[in-house]
Amino acid sequence: MSEKINLKELQRKAWRSMFQDGIWDIFLGLLLLNIAAFTLTDVLVTNDDMQIILYIGGEIIAFFFLWAGKRFITVPRIGKAKFGQYGKARRSKVKLVLFATVLMGLIILLIFEGLSNNGQIAGLPREYIAAGGWVLTAMFAFGLAGYFLDFNRLYLIGAMYALPFPLDILVREIWQTDKWVFYIYGLPALIILTVGLFYFFRFLKNYPIVQEGA
Repeated sequence: MSEKINLKELQRKAWRSMFQDGIWDIFLGLLLLNIAAFTLTDVLVTNDDMQIILYIGGEIIAFFFLWAGKRFITVPRIGKAKFGQYGKARRSKVKLVLFATVLMGLIILLIFEGLSNNGQIAGLPREYIAAGGWVLTAMFAFGLAGYFLDFNRLYLIGAMYALPFPLDILVREIWQTDKWVFYIYGLPALIILTVGLFYFFRFLKNYPIVQEGA
């Protein structure tokens, strides 16, 4: 029994080591920063097609960083682990979370579109309902993913993703301006990136590449 417990704990530590490089944090921070940058293109770029191209370009850069970071930074330092049933079980749970999140989003969208009456739903403005749905979806997705992946920083990342949309609406309602929208999305992204870079540089320091023959 003791050996099984120790083995399970070792598997858990090995699994959690996949997130110690901060690369996933930086990747998710870049995705949110890309949304912030997209709010600027609405002002700086008049062509709608170019706005979409720039947004997709930002997404590609983020995904390339994730792939290249794992391939050329993480793997040469700590190797690549295979977790067998342990990893499959966790990945299956995350897939279930993603499916549930998409389903939840569709249900919220149907309610949002179907119950609207003169821009209101149940007496509340449509954007308030949309903001509430966004917060629930973001916290649900990142919260359960953080739990099943044993990746606690996803709770913070989920909060940073949930915050901008309702805050943007609140600022527009109070001050009747959208000039702060870049900062509303950019500051949470910066927080995620700062945490990710902290873990990234600590990882580089703790796991230098050992030269062959050293």
